[in-house]
Amino acid sequence: MVTEHVGQGPVVRSPRACGLVRRMRLAGPWLAMAAALLSAGCSDGVQFPGLEFDGIVSDPALRAAAPVAGARLAPGRTEAEDVAYIFLPPDSIPRGQLARIRNLRTGIVATAVMLEGGFDPVALPATVGDAVELEIELEDSDVPVHLTATVPAAKKPRVVRVFPPHKKRDVVLNAQPMIVFSEPIDPTTLTEETIRLWRQVGSVRLPVPGRVEFRDPDRLTAAFAPAQPLMATAAYQLVVSADVRDDDGEALTGSIAVQFMTGTSEGQIAFVFTPQDGSGNGGEIHMANADGTDRRRLTNSLSWGSWDPTWSPDGTRLAFVSLRHRALDGGGAPNIYMMNADGSGVSRLTADWLGDDRSPAWSPDGGRIAFSRSECLDFGLSRPERQCLSGPGNAGAAIYVMNADGSGAMRLAEGMDPAWSPDGSKIVFARVGDGASDIYVMNDDGSGVTKLTNGPAVRYGPTWSPEGDWVAFGSGPDGYTPQDIYVMRSDGSGLRRLTQGGGESPAWSPDGSKIVFTRFTSGGGSVLSR
Repeated sequence: MVTEHVGQGPVVRSPRACGLVRRMRLAGPWLAMAAALLSAGCSDGVQFPGLEFDGIVSDPALRAAAPVAGARLAPGRTEAEDVAYIFLPPDSIPRGQLARIRNLRTGIVATAVMLEGGFDPVALPATVGDAVELEIELEDSDVPVHLTATVPAAKKPRVVRVFPPHKKRDVVLNAQPMIVFSEPIDPTTLTEETIRLWRQVGSVRLPVPGRVEFRDPDRLTAAFAPAQPLMATAAYQLVVSADVRDDDGEALTGSIAVQFMTGTSEGQIAFVFTPQDGSGNGGEIHMANADGTDRRRLTNSLSWGSWDPTWSPDGTRLAFVSLRHRALDGGGAPNIYMMNADGSGVSRLTADWLGDDRSPAWSPDGGRIAFSRSECLDFGLSRPERQCLSGPGNAGAAIYVMNADGSGAMRLAEGMDPAWSPDGSKIVFARVGDGASDIYVMNDDGSGVTKLTNGPAVRYGPTWSPEGDWVAFGSGPDGYTPQDIYVMRSDGSGLRRLTQGGGESPAWSPDGSKIVFTRFTSGGGSVLSR
């Protein structure tokens, strides 16, 4: 690994910085020197001389912007322009929450939500010599950190972070190691020769067959996808060669080797954890191995909350719902987001201020996402109220389908809680009407809507069995009494009640022999199986 060099320039300033420095564990020699300078100049209202962190900004790269639908562009962005990529490696500023990145020449601002003390590269329109300022908000502090860097004429790309990180243990067996680069990488140099995975057996290294692929359109994140699951309790080494080059032909600052150990778990679960500390902070999405080991946080929603994590069919991405944009633009209803399985590459797929988008569901081929949108809610945003498109009994809820990149959103029918059939041809969902809610099914284009249940009950959360012949759902006499789990054939026949004493949010095991569900008790929620 190459050590970041230290430049010069008046760049770190933070009034009342003494308490801040005591709480900051800064990584790398350049950040350690910054902490020393701050400590030496402790005084309220003083501007501190500091360092120039050229290590956190790339040289300019031409970016043909093809923004993801719903994404917010920095003011002044054009469809093709020079951008610099700004980043902070993990653990740079451990209490950092939000970074505002400003080009001091143009005034253009981009934002980055921080996780684990850093953030992945963010594109900012810039040219050689532009000064870039970072203002970093800290958890439990009103004193931000300011850093500046100058856009260089030329700079070698580097690896910002790797997952699994070095010396990680209990790595899941279906892991696909990921590498985040500081700027776009030339795809012709990203091959099975320049990124390799080895299994260590004593003093012998055995090559692991697999493929290398980009996981984002900017070519910043790459993954090694093994051809077979990794072996349990085995030692592995991921090697990234210095022959990997950026679009300008510049090679990496150096090759890296990351070692990790697998555990015994064959899968991962994504879930929401909400702190019960009275803070009022929303829940965050976490991940753990299926046996409960290696729990870690994936999202930072800046206290607003994220929920409804849903795996893509290939297990490489998660769609989820979040209000994190409220910290960035001051308002808005819940929207659909997507991220890689390691928490990187977060993108906003919908950006409807009034939409209240929820319940994302992937199509079996991973190409589309269905979701529900409550179209009549204004959330007190003082925005022009939209005409309700759905009946009042559904609180304005309708089923939409969009491409997995957020484009091509299309309204299909009134309803909520969509779920795709295993062959992708049908969508099952719930619809409110006449004092009850029932389960319906329709074709994937919105045609052929058919009611599957009848009677005075509240039914939600339908889900298909792996073979597509059964549908499980939660049902109760009203919206207040605990639901129980029911199953029926996909045509509505053969209705059976499976639980007594409560149950909701059913999910089938891969072989269709079991159903896992949630039961709420006085002590909270429990995950059970049937």
